[in-house]
Amino acid sequence: VQSFASDNGYSLPFACASDGAPFGPDYYVEYLPQTFVLSADGTIVQFFDGSRDYDTFRSALEEVLAQ
Repeated sequence: VQSFASDNGYSLPFACASDGAPFGPDYYVEYLPQTFVLSADGTIVQFFDGSRDYDTFRSALEEVLAQ
């Protein structure tokens, strides 16, 4: 995942398990991309399967920041 991100110019952080797999067996990740929105304490408060538009992400982040 990290080499893909680097090779393609992505600067966003990617979460991976210690073995390098996206998340690992404790998380059910069926779609790529899959985006998780976390609260300040690290709790998953929203997630999106597949791609979404800018306004959807912005709205989700604004909602979390308002908490």
